[in-house]
Amino acid sequence: MKLSIKEIERIDKQQELLAASKFQRHLDDVIDGKEKPSYAPISSFNFYRSFIPLPDQNDDLEVGMIHSFNQPTGEDFIDLTPIDEIKNSADLYKGMRGVDVADEAFHSYQNCRSNPSLVHFETISFKQMQEIVKEMKS
Repeated sequence: MKLSIKEIERIDKQQELLAASKFQRHLDDVIDGKEKPSYAPISSFNFYRSFIPLPDQNDDLEVGMIHSFNQPTGEDFIDLTPIDEIKNSADLYKGMRGVDVADEAFHSYQNCRSNPSLVHFETISFKQMQEIVKEMKS
């Protein structure tokens, strides 16, 4: 089950707004002296798949990707992931496995908001990223 272009654009816009908000908080912290500015070459960034637990299924729900210099944290996930992304990921899970996990995914997301350590990440290799891009183009 693929997402429509409209759904993808809506989620992308939500993620852009969340990322802009997070970046603005970072800039405010730098201006206030709470953080030091840091710079990194673009080549040192990685893509990470993010997962939240589905306890009833004894499985994890893959919920998009994060592009980051450092290993993302659960807080990063909460700051950058709109609830619509959770819904769409649950729909994709249902399409692939035939099990409706929408309610479980929503409750898991709520649990992750209060306990961000439940979110975990997997680094995506360059080869895997090429395969993802190739799949997206088809």
